[in-house]
Amino acid sequence: DKNDVILNCLQCEQCPLNVYEYRSKIIYLQKLSADFLLLNNQTSSFHLSMYYLLGLLSSNFTPLWSVSIELLGSYGNKGI
Repeated sequence: DKNDVILNCLQCEQCPLNVYEYRSKIIYLQKLSADFLLLNNQTSSFHLSMYYLLGLLSSNFTPLWSVSIELLGSYGNKGI
C-alpha cells in the first residue's frame, strides 16, 4: 500500500539526524528495500521510495549515504 511507504518515509524523516538515532533510521529505511516492496506486492510504491532515497543523498549526514546507495542498488538489480 502506498500509504505504508509514505508512513515509513515520514517516520524516518522524524528521527533526529544524529549518531544516536542512526540505527532507528536504518530500520525504517530497510522497509523501503526492493525485496520488501516486491514481497508485499507494492510495485506502485517504487518511485516514491526511490525519490526519498535519492533525497537522502543530499543530506549532510554521510553515514546514511551508503545505506541509501545500497537500497537504490537493490532497485536497479530488480530491474525496476
